Amino acid sequence: FGNGLKVVHKNTVGINENNNSEHSILLYPNPVDDEFRFKTATGFNVTEINIYDIQGQRVISMKNKDNVVNVSSLKSGIYIIQFISNDSDTFYKRIVK
Repeated sequence: FGNGLKVVHKNTVGINENNNSEHSILLYPNPVDDEFRFKTATGFNVTEINIYDIQGQRVISMKNKDNVVNVSSLKSGIYIIQFISNDSDTFYKRIVK
């Protein structure tokens, strides 16, 4: 700009936690002890769940049975939960254990 101001755009890297109310996922409790539960919007069916540690390593991969995920084997830390629907839509949430 002519007044000496410079506009700088910075790109950030991160996980977009989907908050689309049509396909929202409510995850609780968070922080997590041994297991967490989740609820989905009507008509949204989670078929697969993957859990990644902060380094991006997949530490748990499972098929969804009853909307309960046991994480008792995980160490304390921050994890990214990937929910995959029957339509192959992918949604992410973050948990603290």
